[in-house]
Amino acid sequence: MMALQGAVFNLEFQIAYKLQDMEHQTERLIAYRNALIQHMSGKVQELNRGNFAVRQHLKYVDLYSQQSNYQTLSYEDTLLVREELAPLILPDEASAVRFDTLMYGIKLAYLIGRKYGKDHSDLLKKVSAISTVANIPEIMVQVDLLCESNR
Repeated sequence: MMALQGAVFNLEFQIAYKLQDMEHQTERLIAYRNALIQHMSGKVQELNRGNFAVRQHLKYVDLYSQQSNYQTLSYEDTLLVREELAPLILPDEASAVRFDTLMYGIKLAYLIGRKYGKDHSDLLKKVSAISTVANIPEIMVQVDLLCESNR
């Protein structure tokens, strides 16, 4: 089972692969693909090369840390990334911590009887944004709850 962040990286890579198709060669999609490549190569560059698991896959870490190596992707690349690289991608700690902080802030405000309107509004925005991501199984399991909170 791949961690959520690795699954997201794998999906991003597959999107970059698909956006190579001739039918997707519009200015907007080319710019999106370039931004996606920049993001993905940055995620690979962030990997700790001293980590035992990362050292076992340095060939792929080196290959996909360079944006130039994303220019012409093959189906084989998508398989290699899914098996060798995506499982190494670490979760975005800062965003997880920010979310936890938001939730604990709401809980604490509730417990001490303080208003938490702004925090509640921030949470609803996050829920609304995530409810549109239909290709992640963990989200689909909660789709009814997410849609209900958007009402």
